[in-house]
Amino acid sequence: LREQIMWSVWKGGTAAIAVEWDTNAGTPLGVSEATNREFGTGDTVETGLSIVEFAVEPGVRDGEKATYWIKAIALPPEDVQSTWDLPVAPAADATAGMSPTQAKLLASSAGGSGVDPDLTLVLTYYERPNPKNPEGKVMTVVGNEVVDGPKPWPFPFKDRLNIVLLRESVVDGRWVGHTVLSKARPVQVAYNASWSSIIEHMKLAGNARLMIPNSSIDMIDELTDMPGEMVPYPDGTEKPAYLSPPQMPGWWIEQPKMLAEQLDDILGVHDVSRGVTPANVQSGVGLSILSENDNTPTGRLIQDTARAFGLLATLVLRIYVEKVKETRKAVVSMPGYPPETVQWTGKDLMGQTRAVVPTDAIAPRNRAAMMQFAQKAMELGLI
Repeated sequence: LREQIMWSVWKGGTAAIAVEWDTNAGTPLGVSEATNREFGTGDTVETGLSIVEFAVEPGVRDGEKATYWIKAIALPPEDVQSTWDLPVAPAADATAGMSPTQAKLLASSAGGSGVDPDLTLVLTYYERPNPKNPEGKVMTVVGNEVVDGPKPWPFPFKDRLNIVLLRESVVDGRWVGHTVLSKARPVQVAYNASWSSIIEHMKLAGNARLMIPNSSIDMIDELTDMPGEMVPYPDGTEKPAYLSPPQMPGWWIEQPKMLAEQLDDILGVHDVSRGVTPANVQSGVGLSILSENDNTPTGRLIQDTARAFGLLATLVLRIYVEKVKETRKAVVSMPGYPPETVQWTGKDLMGQTRAVVPTDAIAPRNRAAMMQFAQKAMELGLI
């Protein structure tokens, strides 16, 4: 989940993790007579959403505390019919309303077959309790039909929505963010164009051509590739010479290199990230400093990811306090100790639901710097 959500944030600038309660998850309890479906003790379901798969109330500054949000997913019509027990398969409206560019991208992601998969748009609306709707609302819509709900707000928290937002670069006054890739794209376009221009020049003007007098055309058939061969030419004419291709100016040749350096600076990719030791830097501390500078573009993302997953765990624990009435079993693993099976209920948490994920737990580390720090600590008697 973390890998998926970080990729979504890196590419789109903004992503979200939705926390939902699935009554069919957990330990199976039986089959419902009304729906003929298996139900269980229930459990939370965490879903990563890219920026194109959800929307919050327009105009808000804090998307997590908006009044409502909508989740939009595209599923095969048969899956939608089976999941919500519909009499007929719904229309494939998710693909029917696509622009040519969207259809092309979807076809390329499906293997480039050129055949668009039939997908149905499923919208789930979440509205937390508010003065206009004290009980809140949750409902699922397929096409023009409500297939599930409306139901009251199912979560114990009412001061916020059941989503956690992540942003790569914060934009002042807006809940959506930007990504460093936005700055890198125009440089990448210029880099590609520069290389294409050089390669095109090599193709059209890179061949040297031999210049000979018109009166010497008859002797062309006598030319061979013998080294040191004597080549006679008619008296009174200029000797044969090669026509050199035009030389590209120095700035033209250096342009791709300069653009590549600018692109590396934007994305934070340098020698140390490629496993190459920079000149005159050999110590672990020096490499650590360069590594920290190298990780600057992802530092903000790492901090926000740690905050988001701490908040995600907090919401899950708050839901467990409210929903888990029966005794459950969990396997707890701690370093240096064998796994322990623990029985628990939501009441056992006793309101201790705040979870914190330290940034150091997911931040990249330089192994050489860690070894040098440990060695220094041993010399000082700290360990």
